[in-house]
Amino acid sequence: SLIQQVEYYFSDANLNRDAFLLRKMNQDGYVPLDTIARFNRVKLLCAENNILVQVLRRSKTLELDTQGNNVRLRENWEQWLKVKEEK
Repeated sequence: SLIQQVEYYFSDANLNRDAFLLRKMNQDGYVPLDTIARFNRVKLLCAENNILVQVLRRSKTLELDTQGNNVRLRENWEQWLKVKEEK
């Protein structure tokens, strides 16, 4: 499902090897939703950003910023900023 796919992108298993996604994180751990929406698997599962926003609002592990333009882990996102600096 769409939510599982996006949650996978932010999983430890993926972030440990996904330098691209780490580079897209800002200082608050957020990644632009537009970046996620351009991933091929996300495009296959979802044609519209507003649907992506609705789905991600139901995630237990991810959160959107107040404008719904960026997504990050709900917890422990700070650890990835340290990994980002090392890469």
